[in-house]
Amino acid sequence: EYGDLVREFGLTVGEVGLSINLLVRDEDERARRIDRVRETLRSADSMGADTVFTLVGSYDDTSFLAPHPDNWGPSAREDVRENCRRILDGLELDETAYALEPWHSSFFHEPEPVSEFLDSVDDLGVKLHMDAINMHSPETYYRSTEIVDRAFDLLAEKTVSVHAKDLRWDPEFMFLQIDEVKPGEGVVDWETHIDRLDDLPDDVPVFVEHWETDEEHEAAIESLRDIAARNDIELRTRTG
Repeated sequence: EYGDLVREFGLTVGEVGLSINLLVRDEDERARRIDRVRETLRSADSMGADTVFTLVGSYDDTSFLAPHPDNWGPSAREDVRENCRRILDGLELDETAYALEPWHSSFFHEPEPVSEFLDSVDDLGVKLHMDAINMHSPETYYRSTEIVDRAFDLLAEKTVSVHAKDLRWDPEFMFLQIDEVKPGEGVVDWETHIDRLDDLPDDVPVFVEHWETDEEHEAAIESLRDIAARNDIELRTRTG
């Protein structure tokens, strides 16, 4: 019913994000959270959404974003692989893909480890929510073109949705702070990034995110459209 409602307003549902930690140590709790992802995938498929995405999670029980020393080890890879198996086991989905989003507090971060992991579960239909900005680090902060090209070279065929933002290092903050800013206001090579969007399958949804007001979202969208227009790239508004 929700999918029908948004289509009446000329909209589509591009993605459903779940802020959920799937690497909790408690097995009963992990099972409950896996069931929640499965139910969300069923609902998203019913409403015609493109994808449901999560992060791989963290062994730190305080937050799915938090670092933990085991997040980069072989146990994390095996646990995430097993989570993917359990999430997709027996599900018949017509419209919706399950996707993982990169994040810097785990092995699922830079293009090569992300690609290697997805290859290891390719037969299970796990896809990528492409956030090349999340693949940056202090070491690669000034090597954005390289990161973007590596990400799209390896992962374009696995990508089902995209987040669009930029990064700016705050030198006034001790010890380290890199802020999200609107596309074109930071160091990310958005000229290359917007061009590489053409490598993706047709009609992959692209989102700005993390802004608090309608006006901020609209400004971020206009920044993205300006970059696209300068590079003769057409960004199409999705309608129901």
